[in-house]
Amino acid sequence: MKERYQRMTALVAICSLAFSCSWTGVGSNDGGLDSCFFLDQISHTGLGEPDTFGSTRLSYLSIPFLGYFFDGEYAVYANKDGQMFLISLKTEEEKALCPYKRPEWPNPWRSWPRIASRRIVAQGTNKENESMGIFIYDIRSLRQYRLDLPLFDPRHIDIAGTRLVYADRRFWDDLGGQNTEIFLYDIETGVETRLTTQPMIQAFPAISGDRVVWEDYRKGHFCEEIVLYDLATKEYRNITDDLVRQFSPNIDGDLIVWTDLRNGESRTNGSYTNADVYLYRISTGELTQITTDPGDQEYPFVNGKYIGWTDLRHGNRTSSGMYEVSNVFVYNLETREEKQVTFSTTLSECCPVIRGDKLVYQSYDINTGKGALWMVDLKKYWP
Repeated sequence: MKERYQRMTALVAICSLAFSCSWTGVGSNDGGLDSCFFLDQISHTGLGEPDTFGSTRLSYLSIPFLGYFFDGEYAVYANKDGQMFLISLKTEEEKALCPYKRPEWPNPWRSWPRIASRRIVAQGTNKENESMGIFIYDIRSLRQYRLDLPLFDPRHIDIAGTRLVYADRRFWDDLGGQNTEIFLYDIETGVETRLTTQPMIQAFPAISGDRVVWEDYRKGHFCEEIVLYDLATKEYRNITDDLVRQFSPNIDGDLIVWTDLRNGESRTNGSYTNADVYLYRISTGELTQITTDPGDQEYPFVNGKYIGWTDLRHGNRTSSGMYEVSNVFVYNLETREEKQVTFSTTLSECCPVIRGDKLVYQSYDINTGKGALWMVDLKKYWP
């Protein structure tokens, strides 16, 4: 693997600008909604009993549609109307989160939530014709607030500890409408840092500790590369450097995983064949192909000793590329075993998120539009 971009510190400037949140110790200017956290009238108590494959149903109040996440203690998701819901594994309670559609706020919206350290972060708006913003829900203080930043259509938010990473289009016109950059925001200091100044699009960042990875389009569309930035050393490293499409990176400590098409075919309409999951160890530079089945294995998630992904070896897509039937598989890095952990032959089971021995995935019926979050205890497969 070429390492032409392994050290790019001198080539890419890092610009840090201090901004403050609109939230203070007594509230925020978030449309007067800062004191509204849970909608107590919309709740559900109790999780389902595990099925024969060890999966437990988590969500009941609505259908996950605009993203979900899991941190080991809570699961959070957004439905098709931009309403968020929070599930506590400890209390087995599911509650709706403010805002909710009401006369004074007819079109509030939250989507693609993430959660870490008892903070939920999501993109959204409070009303029509309002620019997209980033909202933080602090479960400890039961307050929500909107970050007071010069954002323009922030997307792909991730959180680790007190740090957020996201893609933003505030410099979209720099390259004639082809420029999206990666930013980092520290909740404790209120400082936003621009991490990328490269041409074209940088998107889908993920963060773990002092390390941030993302998809980089500097070589063009359908030639995405995986790039790593170390916040401590301020060094960049190209994890991949070729003309093959590599996308959907995820990181946990020393480990980076992504979807790779080096063994398949990438088409100009965005479709592809024979996608595989690859693993890179930052400390050693070791690259490992995790999957070898000729079907598509994609959108991996790594945590500890487990790598999970969406697998289509027994499934299929619609003509538009949506999952019609898919399953979740997991690879154990310690035992070097791959196992199937969901088994539907009629539903889309996809997009795993892992914390410890718990894996959460979405089950969805493309024909009826019904779906739910489910959880698998991986100790059932690796006692």
